[in-house]
Amino acid sequence: MVAFKKAIIAAGSQAVRLPFMPDDPRVVDSTGALALQGVPQKMLIVGGGIIGLEMGTVYSTLGARLDVVEMMDGLMQGADRDLVKVWEKMNKHRFDNILLKTKTVGAQATPEGIKVQFEGLDGTKSEGIYDLVLQAALSKLKSRQFDSRPAIFETFRKLHPKLKDDFFLKTEEEEDDPYESSQMTVLIANPHGIFAVYSMREVYEFNQFWAIGSGRDYAVGAMWAAWPQLEGAAEIAQLGVQAGCEFDVGTSLPMTLFTTRLAAE
Repeated sequence: MVAFKKAIIAAGSQAVRLPFMPDDPRVVDSTGALALQGVPQKMLIVGGGIIGLEMGTVYSTLGARLDVVEMMDGLMQGADRDLVKVWEKMNKHRFDNILLKTKTVGAQATPEGIKVQFEGLDGTKSEGIYDLVLQAALSKLKSRQFDSRPAIFETFRKLHPKLKDDFFLKTEEEEDDPYESSQMTVLIANPHGIFAVYSMREVYEFNQFWAIGSGRDYAVGAMWAAWPQLEGAAEIAQLGVQAGCEFDVGTSLPMTLFTTRLAAE
């Protein structure tokens, strides 16, 4: 038995297992990479987060050449961008390719290596062959449900510690605030309803409409007043934005209106 006043239990995390990745010893997560069975000539890091890049620099120091693929527009999302620029300048010699705004869409195990296909957000397609593939994308949430208030709350409750651990989320809105903030306001619209998620993981459900942003109160008030007279979501949304622009100093035109049809599940 071990006695202590305070303890931290670090249970770790699980990397995303891309469904098309082959079950092959040359495809590893960060735990498998630590086994260091050998030094690859060519290594791919799937996901531009800190853990994957850290493992990559270790293999690079031992002689591996690196490629990294990241869906977002920069490496180490959530970290200070000036510090990221310094890191990139100091480590650019390790990389042959840094593929940003790019998805990994396929992979096959071949005698020559793991053949991986990529697709950029602009539709550009490419591929490469690697001796080792490190899957280091954001840890997967076992449950990502958005069909009810309790389910959405549970999803964001599980997301919060991952934002802290993987993206260095600053959780204090004020210096002495005892509560941790997720620093986000989210609007979810799906066939199950309209849901708003706030920084302390509060979840609210609405039947007709909702708005986010600094002009929200004006927009919601205008939409409520005009609801019986107007027909169609586009007219109501446009009126709400115009009201926000009229009375809120932080909201201004021009406005772009997008209409999305929600598919039934």
